[in-house]
Amino acid sequence: MFFQTEKEYITIMREDINFDLVQKKMPKLYDYWMIQESEVLKLCKNFNGDLMWLSLQKMILIDAKLVILRNHFQDCEKYYFDESALIQLIEHDCKGINKEMCGYRLNKKAHNSLIFGKQ
Repeated sequence: MFFQTEKEYITIMREDINFDLVQKKMPKLYDYWMIQESEVLKLCKNFNGDLMWLSLQKMILIDAKLVILRNHFQDCEKYYFDESALIQLIEHDCKGINKEMCGYRLNKKAHNSLIFGKQ
């Protein structure tokens, strides 16, 4: 149920994505994905008690970005979305996707939590 390592997380997040094709046809999205993966690895490597809370929240935000990006890879190729516009959309939507997935409306206040942050 839970990921045991950062490598397992990355492997499972990459499932069903043809990264050779993404790198050729959507280089900006490929680079964006690789930056997010790099941040995951860096956060895990530097995870310590002093920065634990901040690291957890950053990890949740990165996960949201990767979830949104995974969902849009096919749309981007199929409908010719602009890669830069999609990255801007992801950067905006990543802050609210978990709130939405938990059934909250984006315009309503959720309770304070690691997932939603301070409301």
